[in-house]
Amino acid sequence: MTERFIQSVERAAEILELFMETYPELSIKEISDHLGLSKSTVHGIMKTLEHRGYLQQNPENQKYRLGIKLFELGNFVGKHLDIGNIARPIIRKLVEELNETVHLTIFERDEVIYIEKLEGPRALTIYSHIGKRAPIHCTGVGKAILAYLSEDEVERLLAKENLKSRILH
Repeated sequence: MTERFIQSVERAAEILELFMETYPELSIKEISDHLGLSKSTVHGIMKTLEHRGYLQQNPENQKYRLGIKLFELGNFVGKHLDIGNIARPIIRKLVEELNETVHLTIFERDEVIYIEKLEGPRALTIYSHIGKRAPIHCTGVGKAILAYLSEDEVERLLAKENLKSRILH
């Protein structure tokens, strides 16, 4: 059975994800150009997302940015993510013992997602952000995960992944 996706929902998700990948604010024309969609299609989706609180428009420049509703949803997910709640005491203990920054990530859709971060008192500053995705081969935690995956899984990732070096923000 092949999966069937609803095109308008796919497009709405692409628009929301575009904000994470490019700039904090985008115009309808910029989104249209990035995604190759007509301005009228983008406008309709944007207005719907704005109405629901997922986007908000900056009155000074008429550009859109992610809305507070996404913050609410993210916080809800974070509060109910059992792995974070279970791991926090262990992370604190590791930081106390090692005096280094400790990250908790999950491996999802062939990427790592930062779930928790606690900086140690003597640690170098590491630019990672809770909720941020990163290609598995571009991070220390991703490489640690790769070391423990099965050989078949590593081969699958290597065949699929474009292993370009990237600067993560």
